[in-house]
Amino acid sequence: MASMSLYTDRGAHYFNTPTAGGEVDRSRPTQVGRALSVWASSISRPTRRSARTLERVFHTLQDRLVKELALKEIDTVEAANLFLCDVYHPRI
Repeated sequence: MASMSLYTDRGAHYFNTPTAGGEVDRSRPTQVGRALSVWASSISRPTRRSARTLERVFHTLQDRLVKELALKEIDTVEAANLFLCDVYHPRI
């Protein structure tokens, strides 16, 4: 199996953070954190600044996708999946 890293938000289901907004207590992983460690060689949480940047990029891509699907008159899940694989994903 290839090495994989998981980049998540600061959700409490990923990390145990005793103080809100404080440092992660890596000595006490959550159940989700333990399960994910089976598949991922590392689990990272972004800084607030990089998280905001990623969220903006995701929102832009998601917004653009909806518009492109409408432009191509794609209205089924099957057609949308083909579009994602053949057209949209290779561009990003």
